[in-house]
Amino acid sequence: MNTNEELITAFLKNAPHIKEYSIDIDLEEYHKSDDKSYIYEWINLKNLKIHEDTGKKLKIYYDGYNSERQCLPHEASDIPYFHSSENKDFLDDLSDPTGEWKLRIRSIGKADVMQCEEWLILTAADEGLGAAKSKLYYNNHNGGIMKKTEKLDKVKCDVIVKQFKDCHFPINIEDKELHRKMPNFQPRVVTDPDWILEIKDLVNAAGGNISLTDPTIVFEGLGEDGEDKAGGGIHTKFGVLNSSSTKIKVQRLPYEIGKTLTSSEIRYICNQFNKRPQVRKKYIDPETVVKEMVDGYIDDGIEPDDSIWPTVIKSHGFVKTKTIIESATADIDEIKQGTQDAKAGKVRKRYDKSKFQGGHKEELDVILKRHTTGTTLAVGFASGAALAVPIRIIDKIDTNMVELDLKSIPIKKIEVFMYHTQAKHKKKWLSEHRANLEKRMKFIFDDKKIEFDIDMQLEEFEYQTLEETNKMKVVA
Repeated sequence: MNTNEELITAFLKNAPHIKEYSIDIDLEEYHKSDDKSYIYEWINLKNLKIHEDTGKKLKIYYDGYNSERQCLPHEASDIPYFHSSENKDFLDDLSDPTGEWKLRIRSIGKADVMQCEEWLILTAADEGLGAAKSKLYYNNHNGGIMKKTEKLDKVKCDVIVKQFKDCHFPINIEDKELHRKMPNFQPRVVTDPDWILEIKDLVNAAGGNISLTDPTIVFEGLGEDGEDKAGGGIHTKFGVLNSSSTKIKVQRLPYEIGKTLTSSEIRYICNQFNKRPQVRKKYIDPETVVKEMVDGYIDDGIEPDDSIWPTVIKSHGFVKTKTIIESATADIDEIKQGTQDAKAGKVRKRYDKSKFQGGHKEELDVILKRHTTGTTLAVGFASGAALAVPIRIIDKIDTNMVELDLKSIPIKKIEVFMYHTQAKHKKKWLSEHRANLEKRMKFIFDDKKIEFDIDMQLEEFEYQTLEETNKMKVVA
């Protein structure tokens, strides 16, 4: 049997236009796999040199995937698989006897995974322009068209996570102030202020150096008004924002990819970044997975007994799934009960949503504005995120002093209006979170001689006629 080196030598002898043949995969892993599909890339070396020397835009790259021939090109016993392109320029250039090319094997996996990865690579090509529109690519299209055909396409999501971890989406250094007011996807039940403070201390101890931090993941254009929205790395984001550093690490998912994702897919991707140990990372906990399932029901109608959930839970690193599914089922049953209550006219006030979404945020804003003065700061928070309140209050104090020019007038009192978006959050607040928050508030604010009241009252329910309830459904 010929060795791999001998096969490659013979292969290149019969394909003189291939000047470089790069196998950027684990060959041992590839040969053990039952499905030997792979991603390949052709690079026109002559055009690449002209582009690098002059900046002139020329056709250079062609990317595709092969699932037809279950072997690498140099391993074929007859005619190797080279491509399936119908692009005339590519066919002409590749058949030019004076041409000089590099053939690169860049990724391996099952056929459906390779199809997704091809789409992802081509869609993100040329700094997000996409291969089909780029002057640097021969590709006529960006691979398979990924639409929102499933509520949670795990294959597609895993490919995106892999591309992030392999730095296919580059890690850039940006001005951290660009991220201070950027909204966040929040897949966790609550952010951990202790972990945020630890990251802040790490950066400060390094003189503002952020080399030991992970990048924040940004989904471009997925905010409510088309603005960017942060996802994975939220603890790192808050830690760096509160540190002495002026910069922050960022990886961005182009909008053309992000727009194909459902809410459940975004949550899954964010949670996957906490699946296993990485530098300065807070691992995912069972409560976060329960939240992912509940939000999946709310946003995409995925029932807790859907067959996708055991697979998702195990993908997050958990061995047992029963307890998590039972907890999510109980929460979803409570939501269903709330829906029945709403039909009867009893509606929980949602201070976290605007009136355009059937909520009462504007009512809360009026209350907070009335209670906020030069020395008093009134804030409102959902009790489900009570542990993160102290850090958010610190941010609000800084913002409040800047906006109202209160640098010389210190805040003397903080009034916290806590609201409950779910019945279980109220129970948890009364049994545990209120006491914990009080301890944290005392620890942070007592030495600053700032008083606080965490028992400011808000109306919990409103009672509506059937006609008013139906109007809320239309608005929501």
